[in-house]
Amino acid sequence: RVDLERARAEVLAAEESKRQAQADAKQAKDGEAAMADRLSTTQAVAQTVVAMASKEALEKEASMQSEMAELRAERDIALEAKAAAEADLARCRDTMAADLTAERSRAASLQDQVDAVKEELRISQDQLQSIMEECKCPISHSLLKDPVVATDGHSYERRAITRWLATSAL
Repeated sequence: RVDLERARAEVLAAEESKRQAQADAKQAKDGEAAMADRLSTTQAVAQTVVAMASKEALEKEASMQSEMAELRAERDIALEAKAAAEADLARCRDTMAADLTAERSRAASLQDQVDAVKEELRISQDQLQSIMEECKCPISHSLLKDPVVATDGHSYERRAITRWLATSAL
């Protein structure tokens, strides 16, 4: 009778451990999904910022090229305005250099943001891998689908521990 009560208590404890492991697995899965959503959103924002910066740089470049073409045409038409055209060209070059410097700085900042997002993704992937390793059966090395807790305190896949106990020389 004592053995029967002890066995019942062990079964109840095993079932409680199973319920807890299932709840823990669901919580880990929910956390992974939230982290993946945050990473996806951050990556999308970074891509949008890069696309906007690229478009703006292309528009500025096209505008500057147009200005240079107009200055060259004025020089060809009016030789007497040569000195004025050269001064305008010098101003355009200064503006382009300042814009180019600003765009390079902005591109470097965007690259830093992209690198930070990549690092966050790598850390998240490492954390996910660590969680996955914790949810594996030490016998079968597969994810726990029907976990049980043995008297040694470790969680095992029910089929794997049953098979092992049946074939081991205990």
